[in-house]
Amino acid sequence: MINMNLKNLRNHHGYTQEDVAEHLQVSRQAVAKWEKGESMPDIENCMALAKLYNVTADNVDKYVHDATGLIVPLKGKQ
Repeated sequence: MINMNLKNLRNHHGYTQEDVAEHLQVSRQAVAKWEKGESMPDIENCMALAKLYNVTADNVDKYVHDATGLIVPLKGKQ
């Protein structure tokens, strides 16, 4: 679930994996592994991702798309 959310959020914001990696100071390969579900970001990176995308950390991890196919909702918009 988190891997799909991370990919959808990145694409929605128009970032490349390299952009996200630079912002979080991790490798592009780490971001790619998170999006493929091969590994998980640690709690510090989850918090940084939530801040980057302006969503709650809980929604980065647990949000499930509904029938409308909406991405993770922004903070304060629920």
